[in-house]
Amino acid sequence: MVETIRLDVATGSFQALAAGAPGAPLVLVLHGPNLGALGRRDPGHYGALDLDQIMDRLAKLAGELGLAVEGLQSDAEGDLVEALLAAGAAPPVAMMALAAELDEAGEHRLAFEVQSRIPGEGQTAVSYLGWSHHYLRRWKGEDAALAWLRPRLAKLSPRDGALLAMVGYQSRDFDLLWEVDDVGPDRSNIEFHWLLRAAAAVRTGPSRDPQRARLERHYARQSAERYALLGRFLLGRESAAAALAGIVDPRSRCETYYYLGLAAQAQGAIREASRWYARCIETGQSYNGEYHWAYLQLHEWVAKEASLARLEAAARRAPFAALAP
Repeated sequence: MVETIRLDVATGSFQALAAGAPGAPLVLVLHGPNLGALGRRDPGHYGALDLDQIMDRLAKLAGELGLAVEGLQSDAEGDLVEALLAAGAAPPVAMMALAAELDEAGEHRLAFEVQSRIPGEGQTAVSYLGWSHHYLRRWKGEDAALAWLRPRLAKLSPRDGALLAMVGYQSRDFDLLWEVDDVGPDRSNIEFHWLLRAAAAVRTGPSRDPQRARLERHYARQSAERYALLGRFLLGRESAAAALAGIVDPRSRCETYYYLGLAAQAQGAIREASRWYARCIETGQSYNGEYHWAYLQLHEWVAKEASLARLEAAARRAPFAALAP
């Protein structure tokens, strides 16, 4: 027997289920904006069936297949995202991938609606926060994104702030690196934050970096701290040999190789940069941000389907162009 499913106009939801065996798999049918007007809005173009009739047919088919079916219609995409999450229909990692795909397709508003509703805890929640800011920035601009983000920054620990800075660096939201405070009891976290700022400056180019003066002041004094040494290297205050001398373990090797590659890439030396990035990946430090950034850059070059020599020739003509946000 198949129950008739009728739309609750007030809530936009279909509460009845197609009858199936106990424990039958549930099929969640989501109807997006304006679909509640089917059958009434331009039936010559969209058809004469309304949503009730469509759900009746789906319910009948579900009953024949031994399935249950539940529907939801909403003109607010955020409601549909929350329904997916509540139903457990897609794990957070899949929803994050969906947000990225939507952003890639130019649907920045939808990307934000999806990303900002994904639940997370600890460092995962911090990463989600950074990507939500990124999509909102793409949708409404930097001012709106920062207005949304600032009340949430106060809740972050210094370590979480460093993680958020990493998301800002990867997403090329470089203003975020200066919005997050570089404070805390851990000196290495502070210097790593400054290192990301220096790396962002390299990717922006010296003539287009609005924070160059602050960076120069910070790195004016010498320091033996490893991240400070790498930052000074990126600003041309230390040699590559000095940067390499700071390697003490596989993690520091991975990090150093990435920043050597970045410095080479900024000068248009794509072949040299590719060698450093490859060596970075060969360290196997897959939990490091630098490992993934090196991989992403190599993958980007492979996707261009051009030789490294041709990529280098183009980069030499326009230094920093390929690194800019």
